[in-house]
Amino acid sequence: AGILHHVGRLESFDAAARLDALGDRGVVVISSRDDERVPRASLDALLAAAPPHAELLWTDGPHVDPKRPELVRQLVAMVLE
Repeated sequence: AGILHHVGRLESFDAAARLDALGDRGVVVISSRDDERVPRASLDALLAAAPPHAELLWTDGPHVDPKRPELVRQLVAMVLE
């Protein structure tokens, strides 16, 4: 949940640098279609920096907030599918 929280702050968080540190590990980017905090341009920049094998998962509703435990559980289930 910590990573999700930081990705939502792309203006102050260098997500691309963090992606590089992951090496060949799997990368899943989760974004909300109705995100009111992260502009689409920021998401596009993150995806451009992600490795080619990165997967994008979409959710409905507002910004993915780690303070919403039911949403975090749903996201974990999505990633593990």
